[in-house]
Amino acid sequence: MNLVNDESFGVVPIIIKNDSQYLFCVVSHSVGYWAFPKGHKEAGKSDLEAAQKELFEETGIKDIDIVLNRTFVETYPFDRGAIRYQKIAKYYVGFFTEVEILTQKGSAGEINDIKLLTYPEALKVITFPESRKLLSEVNEYLLSGLQSQ
Repeated sequence: MNLVNDESFGVVPIIIKNDSQYLFCVVSHSVGYWAFPKGHKEAGKSDLEAAQKELFEETGIKDIDIVLNRTFVETYPFDRGAIRYQKIAKYYVGFFTEVEILTQKGSAGEINDIKLLTYPEALKVITFPESRKLLSEVNEYLLSGLQSQ
């Protein structure tokens, strides 16, 4: 079986509610899994530009404050036909405030639903263990006060 690397870029979008509670924005993809918005990079685009483009396409979120001093990575294999892919998804953390824009469910028709969830709720909803691990790492980072590492 051939092994091919596959890169994606995304954002873990977060709203801070009442100055103390984090709500994570998760999306339900049309193929049936819950995760954070991500996608492939177009030629000539930076990692950050790709992540922001995918965020907008999947959620409608345009105005977001991206934390640039830290990224998070999830990796996992998947098979498609006779090819085994090693997925590497790089995520930025971003903060936004406009909840009403979440009514847009992806301009590409690939998103079924969008939810704002607390950490425990998101842990229950997110489909794959790699994405739950990513959520836990981001939550620990938030609780540590967004310290640079």
